[in-house]
Amino acid sequence: MRQHLRYGNNSGTHIIRYYGLTQDPVTKNYMLVMQYARNGDLTKYLTNNNFNITWERRLEILYGIATAADVYSFGSIMWELATGQKPFSNRLNDNSLSKDICHGLRPKIDDNIPECYSRLMQRCWNHDPLNRPTTNELCEIIGEWLVEISDGLSTEITKEFQIAEKKRIEISNSNQHFSVCEYMAAETALYSLKFAAIQADNSEVAAELYGTYKAATIGTCNTPKPSLLDFRGRAKWDSWNDLGEMSKEEAKQRYIDILEQANVGWSKDRMDNEENCARYLYKNGANIILKDEDGFTAFEH
Repeated sequence: MRQHLRYGNNSGTHIIRYYGLTQDPVTKNYMLVMQYARNGDLTKYLTNNNFNITWERRLEILYGIATAADVYSFGSIMWELATGQKPFSNRLNDNSLSKDICHGLRPKIDDNIPECYSRLMQRCWNHDPLNRPTTNELCEIIGEWLVEISDGLSTEITKEFQIAEKKRIEISNSNQHFSVCEYMAAETALYSLKFAAIQADNSEVAAELYGTYKAATIGTCNTPKPSLLDFRGRAKWDSWNDLGEMSKEEAKQRYIDILEQANVGWSKDRMDNEENCARYLYKNGANIILKDEDGFTAFEH
C-alpha cells in the first residue's frame, strides 16, 4: 500500500492509479481499487502480443517504469517482457516456491535474450539488495541502450539486440508461434502432478509429457542414461532422448498437442485465457494421466 500511495499522485502516464481499498462483505477479503486498464495487465498484453513487440519497444516500456517498481520486481518484469510468461509459472505458488526463491532460485534465462539484458536482469535479482542497481542506474543503462539502437550505432549492445530481434521475427513468422497461455497452463498441470503416473509405471501419455517437458524447458537430452536397474529413470530418459534435436518451441507445441490427443475434453480453442486453462487442467490433469478414479481423488486431496 505504501508503494501505491507513494506513486499514486505521480504525473507519469505509465502508472495505474490507486484509489483505495474495498472489502468483500461475504468473504471479508480486501481488494485494491485501481484505475481500469482497458487492455488488461502486462501478462495479458504479452500473451496476446509477445511475438509482435520489438526489442526496442520492450526497452521503451522498461524505461518508462524503471522508477515505479522495486529493483527485484523490475528484474522480474524484464524477464516477463523477454519471455511473455510469468516467472515460475510452472510452479505452484506455495511455501516451497518461496523457500526456493529465498535460497537463490531464479527464473531460467532463455538463450534468445541479449547477454547485456540478461546480466542486468541478474543484477536486479542479486540476493544482496546493496549489490542491485539503483533505479537511476536502470534508467541510465536502458536509456543508453535505446540511444545506441535508435541511432544505429555499431556497438556490441546493438549487435546483441539485432540478433535477438532477428530471432523474434523468425519465431513470429514460423509455425512455432503458439499461445503462451496454453503452454503455461499445461506446464503447470504437469508440475502439479509431479510425474505421478511415470512413478507408478502406468501411463505412456505421462512418459511422453515428461519428455516434451524436459525438451521444452532444458532442450536436447544431454545427460547419461541411468543404470539398467533404474527402470523409471531409464523410461524418463528414453522419453526425453527420443525427441532428438527438437527445439524448445517445437517441444512446447508438442506438449499441447499431446494433451489434445489424450481425448479427455481438452480443447485449446475453448481456453480463452491462462486462468481458464490452468483451472481446467488442475481439475482434470490427474484424470488425463492417471486414468483411474483413485488416482484422481488422491490428486485432488
